[in-house]
Parts: sequence; structure tokens; C-alpha cells
Amino acid sequence: MDDKAGKAYTEFVTTNLAGKLAQLPRHPYHSAVGSYTIKVPVYYAQEKFSHQLALDVLKEFLAPELNDKGRVYRVSQLRNQEPTDRPVKLVIC
Repeated sequence: MDDKAGKAYTEFVTTNLAGKLAQLPRHPYHSAVGSYTIKVPVYYAQEKFSHQLALDVLKEFLAPELNDKGRVYRVSQLRNQEPTDRPVKLVIC
């Protein structure tokens, strides 16, 4: 809201709420009269960071190999081998 409309709105709300608030029992109450919020894109920054982190982890673990068009055509066999020197144990919890 602009300064003119905001002032009129705040005066209207405080005038009309004064009588109502006097009738309520004495408890702490919360009000947004005269306050404002700023919308910031924190959620989008977190999502972008999480997505990029997941892509980086996959790239590091899988080591994809790209063709001349920049598309993945396979993953590196050097990084994607299972260890053969020890048996795999199945643990049931």
C-alpha cells in the first residue's frame, strides 16, 4: 500500500479494533496492524542449491561420459565397479 492508503487503513483498523480489544479478557494477543512483510526468494535459493548439490554428487559418483553433443551416453566403468575382494553381507535389522 502507498502512504496515503496505508495510513487510512491503519487508522480505520485501529479505530474499529479499540472497542473490541477493550472487551476481551487480559491475555497476550498478536496483531499485524501497521506491519508489513517482505517476500524473499529463500525457498527458491534452497531448492536450487539442493538440486545443484544432487547433480554434483551424481556427477562425482557416476562420472558420466559425454558424446560430442554434450549428452551422457554411459557412465565411467572405472568409478562404477563393485568391490570383488570381499563378499557382500546382507544385514537385516
